[in-house]
Amino acid sequence: MQSVARPFAISLLGDIMLGRLVGERIADGINQPTEFCWIEPALARFVEDADLVVGNLETAVTDADDEHKWPNKAFNFRISPAAFARAMQCLRINYVSLANNHALDFGLRGLTDTAATLDALKIHYGGVSHSFGSGYSDNDEERGIFLRRPDGVTILLLAATTHPADFAPAVRVLPPDMDELVADVERARRQPRGFRGPIVCSLHWSDNYLAAPTPEMTRLGRRLIDAGATIVHGHSAHHLLPYELYGDGVIFYAMGDFVDDYAVSERWRNDLGAVAKVQLDLRTNRVVGVETRMTRIADMRVSTLSHRDPDYTRSKRIFTAVRL
Repeated sequence: MQSVARPFAISLLGDIMLGRLVGERIADGINQPTEFCWIEPALARFVEDADLVVGNLETAVTDADDEHKWPNKAFNFRISPAAFARAMQCLRINYVSLANNHALDFGLRGLTDTAATLDALKIHYGGVSHSFGSGYSDNDEERGIFLRRPDGVTILLLAATTHPADFAPAVRVLPPDMDELVADVERARRQPRGFRGPIVCSLHWSDNYLAAPTPEMTRLGRRLIDAGATIVHGHSAHHLLPYELYGDGVIFYAMGDFVDDYAVSERWRNDLGAVAKVQLDLRTNRVVGVETRMTRIADMRVSTLSHRDPDYTRSKRIFTAVRL
């Protein structure tokens, strides 16, 4: 078993959008003398200096052609399996949620290819039906995965999205109150022997571009912590929102995009994001610290903001612990 002398650390990332121009840039760099890396090395080291790295993957990993596109969508994101494998050489990620509004951008073929690629790279995933992929994610029950680490620590990861409804049942889509997810957390804690490890809920749970967390988001986040969740990993807004230390846990309402190729809104500054490294005391399953890095996307690459950069001050003012 892992020693409890130091906190157990989980790095959390926002929306990972490796499609379109980002994916093309990565693919173009394969086998070139100087290959393109989409993340600054110093930031990659900070992220990887953790026991677990969790993100929200919003890109189909597939070579499927356009005939497989989900109809009537404004944006369909895709990266080839070869380019995705190259991208993962720049950053180690242990788990991704696929419960979001881009999981089926290239239909069931795209989701099947995504799961197969993640299986091959030994990246755990959740938020989709277990009929996809070989089940590398070590699923113990239909709605979540118990990730068992070599050091003996086990983490329960649950993922869900509130939209779009027609992605169900391939993707776990729930009503905004997510009563079913709250019940999953309660069930895990109250089972005969009672799960005692960390529980992470990864939620794609809001509209794009919000001035503040909605009362419904705050209520749900707190319900999940009260039910026994340790971390609520919220995403979807495409820009930063505050986070909340609540009870023994933490609620992240939005962490911004980790990487994308979006045009930048001067109002929302969707090029600014954050990485959070949550530190847990495994003896009590309490959050004992949150270490952050402010980030910026430029030219399809994410890097750390210097404390002297005006954007750092802007981001830090938003992405800070509050009581809502």
